[in-house]
Amino acid sequence: MNPQPITLGSEAEVIQIVSQDDLASILGEEDDIFPKVFATSKMVALMEIAASRLLKKYLQYGKCSVGIEICVNHVSPASLGAKVKAIAKLIKIESNRYIFFIQAFNENRLIGEGFHKRAIVDIDIIEKTAKKK
Repeated sequence: MNPQPITLGSEAEVIQIVSQDDLASILGEEDDIFPKVFATSKMVALMEIAASRLLKKYLQYGKCSVGIEICVNHVSPASLGAKVKAIAKLIKIESNRYIFFIQAFNENRLIGEGFHKRAIVDIDIIEKTAKKK
């Protein structure tokens, strides 16, 4: 069975509660100094998950999407216990490249936004390629 075609404007969202493991303060080494707020890297990961989930239902068996480019501004902090939401909206398709406008919110306040590009790949091939020396 072939997956249905994806349409521009499709959206997906992911929600999570900021945990201790999501804080910038746990990054780096003991003498590095970061605040106890939602880490930019964790926000970016949440945005990638939203985009990935949007594409997931359109993929053929044995395929997955991988992030290949991201440009994000982290504009506002979120604290431990905050409910954050990432939204990915498909805005352009170039061959097997899918371009998203991505945003993250703490309740209704924007905490980050930008653009993200994903490619469709064969899972076996990419995993074999990664193992090569």
